[in-house]
Amino acid sequence: MLLGNAEPRNVRTLFLALVSWTLIWGLIDAADAADITHFEHPPSAPGFDLPDISGTQWSLDDFGGQLLVVNFWATWCAPCVRELPDLAQLHKSTNGAEVTVVAIAMRQLAVDIEEFLDARPEMRDLGFPLIPDRDGQTTAAWDVSSLPTSFILDGDGRIHYKIVGDPGWTSPELHQKLEKVAEP
Repeated sequence: MLLGNAEPRNVRTLFLALVSWTLIWGLIDAADAADITHFEHPPSAPGFDLPDISGTQWSLDDFGGQLLVVNFWATWCAPCVRELPDLAQLHKSTNGAEVTVVAIAMRQLAVDIEEFLDARPEMRDLGFPLIPDRDGQTTAAWDVSSLPTSFILDGDGRIHYKIVGDPGWTSPELHQKLEKVAEP
């Protein structure tokens, strides 16, 4: 009789624990997967005109003619922080197409980014501009609703890909996409 009442409750508890564990790990795994949207008819990018953390003013026009990755991130966003070194590697050296990266920090001040860099000195020399979007207007203009979100633009400022999540910037598949966008 001992197992009569206890067994169904234990089985139910074990079943619920397994279902919960599966759902949680599924969500974590899904959060790490990137959602990549390709635009058959690439729209023009909305642009931006913002100062970086050193006060240098940047606009989309400054990158005309270049294959460009515009990355939206935040210092508090763990997946964003994890992808920064890969973006730096992409910016510094690629097989084939030269890629320029610019990172726009959603609703953050220059001081927020400076404090982030002070706590992570290895991130200080990423090689690309870190630009605060203090009021979030640029982030809204680009229709960014989750972080990280990146856009791959051709030299004419047209968006070929929108990427939500970390796509694995050093992967051969992504490099093929970049090279295709770079083709005249």
